[in-house]
Amino acid sequence: MYIETAKFLLRSSWYSEDYIYYSFTIMVFVSWASDGLRIYELNENKEIIQLEYKSSTTVKCLSIAKSSMWMGYLDQTSVVLLDVNDRSIVSTIPIEPASRIQLSPCGKFGFIYTSFKIDNENPSGSPNIFVYDMINKTKLKEYIFRRGDGWQPQWNSDSSVCSIFVNGEIHMYSNNLFSEKPYTKLSLKGIRHFSMSTSSQPNLAVYIPGEKNQPSFVRVYQCRDNQLIHTANKSFFRADTVRLLWNDRGTDLLILTSTKLSDESYYGDQGLYFISASRSGDSAIVPMPRKGPIYQIAFQPTNYTSSITKKNKNTKIEEYFVVCYGFTPASVTIFNLNCEPVHDFGTGSWNEIHFNPHGNLLLLAGLGNLSGDMCVWDFSTHERLSSFKTTDVTSVQWLLDGEHLIFATTTPRLRVNNGFGIWHYSGKQLSYRPVERRAVPRAATPDLPAAVDHELYQVSVIFPTKLESAPEPKKFESASENSVNKRASVYVPPVLRNRSAVAVQSLKSSNMIDHSKISTHSVSNNNSNIGKLNASKSMLVV
Repeated sequence: MYIETAKFLLRSSWYSEDYIYYSFTIMVFVSWASDGLRIYELNENKEIIQLEYKSSTTVKCLSIAKSSMWMGYLDQTSVVLLDVNDRSIVSTIPIEPASRIQLSPCGKFGFIYTSFKIDNENPSGSPNIFVYDMINKTKLKEYIFRRGDGWQPQWNSDSSVCSIFVNGEIHMYSNNLFSEKPYTKLSLKGIRHFSMSTSSQPNLAVYIPGEKNQPSFVRVYQCRDNQLIHTANKSFFRADTVRLLWNDRGTDLLILTSTKLSDESYYGDQGLYFISASRSGDSAIVPMPRKGPIYQIAFQPTNYTSSITKKNKNTKIEEYFVVCYGFTPASVTIFNLNCEPVHDFGTGSWNEIHFNPHGNLLLLAGLGNLSGDMCVWDFSTHERLSSFKTTDVTSVQWLLDGEHLIFATTTPRLRVNNGFGIWHYSGKQLSYRPVERRAVPRAATPDLPAAVDHELYQVSVIFPTKLESAPEPKKFESASENSVNKRASVYVPPVLRNRSAVAVQSLKSSNMIDHSKISTHSVSNNNSNIGKLNASKSMLVV
């Protein structure tokens, strides 16, 4: 009854704000594996329910609409737009060959990318990016993009403004009118890539690498009245790659620069810079308290601060960003928008930071080649709520309720033991779903190892436009504290293992081992275990 009521409310157009919390309690997510797509929901009993849907087993790419219940995927012959609510196919557009797809946040428009090719008939190349109205199945635009990266369009959150990179220029379209001319352009020599904020009135940042001992720089523009107004500039040396990260309101920008090599490390140097697009273009260098690489940066989501200001309009909430940095064990520090450190979470085996959708809980995670340490903190009070360990996790996502997480092991990072599990942030694992076994095992090839199971490529959470209320932070006993601390066993050299006490004394007297590193207690325990084993054998013989 609960599930059917929730689905009915999701499909209905008349439900009020009072029903938002109830209707969106069921959380939906999608897994993409080598045997196709599967849609799941986590019901009120925190059970994973696989919904009835069968996709093609030759899915090549998956794209989730960020503010709707639609998703699109590519198979060998077409692109399919799917309504996740009832698993109905909205449209199917025949197109081949295609390798990538990206949907707008509303899901109604899609960019399809194919590899750029040159042949005798078209020595200058043919259009390889196609823009479609996914509902009406009409092609709105096509153009050439020669590079393999940077083709992805960028929309603001309500899909009203879209920016694309065309022939070294940035073209901006209003209301997805791609069949018309862009309402404004930005032409600068040497643009490498750009980033547009997701705010309703977006800002634009472009990165131009330096040439001939000239500095690289990032320029920030405001999009106002169909014009781009230059508001800020930040220049720097020693930058091979640059990552641009906006906050949710589009008012502040973080710039993470990286070099391939440096005088101190084979892994290069990194620098972090801050630009304000709303305070007369203020910029600053973010000082790192410790040396070492910068693993991840993140702004606190504005959902939490917005909910507080709605309750009390006179309350002024300060905004923050978080940085995970330093040689292992890494440090995690909170900075305010003046680039001043306000709190340090200490050190740990972490390399990723993840806010829940509401912004009041922060997960510090050690993924990949780290030991899988997970710590969840109350971001406002800086109190550690839980800590636990996982194994072989390559990706993590918060679910819609802000309390549960999906930990997944995916290919190509790990090609064995692929699957995903649902965890509560207390450290309790609720369920686990491994990938299906192959009907016919795959033989080894020069590129891929042999496999008896399918591979998991991606797990994505479906987010609606509204969030339920933020979860109340609760402290849980850590998994390490809950377990019994066992005494570490004393190291026994291989030469002394499974030997009698007489043999041990003989080896000691012959100076074949270091006396300071041997424990007679461990040897006596070893001998007693051997005696018990011999006694049990004699009982079996009798």
